Amino acid sequence: METIHTNCTHTNLRFVPGLHVIIVTNPQKGSGGSLFAWEAYMACKLSGLPAILATFDESRHYPDIGPDLRRLPVPDGETAGKSGIENLACLLPIIREAVAGNKLLILDTKSNFTVRDPMFEVLEYCGVHQATSIAALISCRQDLPGFYDGAMACRDFKSANILFDRGMVRAWGRPVHCATLGLMEIPRIDLWTPRVLSPQALFLLQNAPQAVPQHADLFPDFVGSSKNARVLRPSSEIKLHVSSATCAIRASILAPICRTLSR
Repeated sequence: METIHTNCTHTNLRFVPGLHVIIVTNPQKGSGGSLFAWEAYMACKLSGLPAILATFDESRHYPDIGPDLRRLPVPDGETAGKSGIENLACLLPIIREAVAGNKLLILDTKSNFTVRDPMFEVLEYCGVHQATSIAALISCRQDLPGFYDGAMACRDFKSANILFDRGMVRAWGRPVHCATLGLMEIPRIDLWTPRVLSPQALFLLQNAPQAVPQHADLFPDFVGSSKNARVLRPSSEIKLHVSSATCAIRASILAPICRTLSR
């Protein structure tokens, strides 16, 4: 395990050919997992790398990323038995697009999922377990049980034959013990501890253009101002946060599956 630092420079990167997937593992609403998915997308965009953000939650909102956001028509547990083959195959055309276009596929999971969720049927049917690489994003809440929810959910994916080769824990301003990270049984786990976002910065993000503006579960409900945080304008704070996310995610999640092109 290593702590990610945020001093980085832009490089001319391209993904190694294949299917590369990153998956948010947090099942709880309000953990900031969907924000993590959006941060991963922004890290790709600011690194000059193409990406698709596909979500298993049709009601969740994201700051507008245009056609790169895909909503998957996955049934809930009550309608799983009625689902047709088209629902099981909903991810297949996106996977084909990702491989053909050399794009990273970011999968944001449903809230409150369990190992029996139909989402896992889709992942298995579409062959996500056969991807060239699969990374996990785990958002660490300030309360320890919340962290275990995201970390232990990795085992749900393992039971569906989805094995993570690397992962990143985002810990909001609190230390995470290395032994705790080892519980996830992922070969490489990196830690990113960003500065805490102020309520003003969160408000600005929440009121950015969104696909479904009436819902506000993208953003963590535990992030607030820090006594030791520097006072910044909300817009500057967001830029600093996105820059930190880009550097951390590029080093941990993107670099292992990229090659640098000569200019």
